Amino acid sequence: MSITFWEIQIVKTVFTTISFILLYLFILIYGKYSKYLWLQYLNIVATLLDISWLYMGLENFKITVIRNTIVKIASLILIFTFVKNSSDVGLYIFITGLAVAVGNFTLWPYLKDIIQKVNFKKLHPFKHFIPTLAYFIPQNATQIYLIINKNMLGFMDTTTASGFYNNADNLTRMVLVFVTSVGTVMMPHIANEFSKGNLNNIKNIHILHLSLSQHFLLLWHLE
Repeated sequence: MSITFWEIQIVKTVFTTISFILLYLFILIYGKYSKYLWLQYLNIVATLLDISWLYMGLENFKITVIRNTIVKIASLILIFTFVKNSSDVGLYIFITGLAVAVGNFTLWPYLKDIIQKVNFKKLHPFKHFIPTLAYFIPQNATQIYLIINKNMLGFMDTTTASGFYNNADNLTRMVLVFVTSVGTVMMPHIANEFSKGNLNNIKNIHILHLSLSQHFLLLWHLE
């Protein structure tokens, strides 16, 4: 497990570095809102520091839930305290990005109880490239149309129109939070059952997940 963790983290570091470079090139080419885009680097740093996937794989959700709760409350307090008007957009981006980065960093000290020291010469990180890509492509394919439509609206009209659309879109997609949260919790358990060959248990979990999702969607529709 320790070897696999460091191999995956190395792959993640390489592609996060590529993301740094791509954002830098985009800022140079695009030219607009460069101050705000530079602040977005905090979100890439937060992604690099994020090892919550390890705790999710171990089905240890207590640490991540406590961390997320504290980060959200702290960032909310800071936003209400320091963000006063539209000129504080940069400060808002800084607070939200820094809160996530600091929150992700707090997960690292717990590694000493989980991960052992490894010989880095024996690591073969890029054997995970194809499996990672297989997971990456469908995940992002479902997200592209949710993101690009806001950007297109901002280009064709104004950022204000894009902001109104984004807020309305968030309200209509609130129901997805429940479904995706259940999926996040179920996925590592299903992976564990699959590694043991318990296919019947996976089928039962899938039926339960589908049933819960359908009931919640029905209640949301009735409301």
